[in-house]
Amino acid sequence: MHAGHEFWAAIGVLFTRVSGLALISFGGVNTVLPALHHLAVSEEHWMTDRDFANLFALASVSPGPNFMVLTLIGFKSAGVLGAIVSTFALCIPTSLLAFAVVNVWDRFKTAHWRSAIQDGLVPVTVGFVGAACAPRTTASRPTPSRRRSPSSVR
Repeated sequence: MHAGHEFWAAIGVLFTRVSGLALISFGGVNTVLPALHHLAVSEEHWMTDRDFANLFALASVSPGPNFMVLTLIGFKSAGVLGAIVSTFALCIPTSLLAFAVVNVWDRFKTAHWRSAIQDGLVPVTVGFVGAACAPRTTASRPTPSRRRSPSSVR
């Protein structure tokens, strides 16, 4: 496979998959971290578990928005253009959707179904955030070669 083809394939995967994940990410990027981890580590093999954990740690200690981890994943997979594409793939579809939903949502301020939907989305969001913890704990566990032996601890 030609290296240029792999680059553009990575750009396409970043845009399509991140756009789709962005549209279901109730509660922010952290809610889709398991899917991002699966995409970057297991499906596309852009990085290892450790790389993913390191990028997440870097994004967490850096000032700025919590979606910086996505920008870093894009950079790791396809350089500067990957970082730009992954960031825009996160922001543009959700911004357009939010604009459309707010216009409709405001028309039904007194509707009973509106409060039912809002109440129903709370546990969904909590579940997504809870599920986002799994890849972080898995990637941060010490591997057998990194564990200290009892004799080395004094």
